Amino acid sequence: MGGAANTARRLRGSSRSAGVLHTTLTSLAQGTSLPPEIGIDAQALAGLSPEQVLDAIVNAIRPIDGTQDSEATRDSAARALSEIMAEN
Repeated sequence: MGGAANTARRLRGSSRSAGVLHTTLTSLAQGTSLPPEIGIDAQALAGLSPEQVLDAIVNAIRPIDGTQDSEATRDSAARALSEIMAEN
């Protein structure tokens, strides 16, 4: 699979996405401005359905780039956010 260096490179995107997701959810929960690196204005989310908000967040934290790692990260984030929504 390419050894340790390749593994570290591949996981870098996932760990970055997890950090941005955490920061984004924390910002939304606290009512503070969203991190600029995700490129979403919180006002743009107003009036959207919960599913549309989740889609916008997933698209912002891990844009589609056609790689398996990206798709796995997007799927994991979408599933986790859907579970959070179902419980709350």
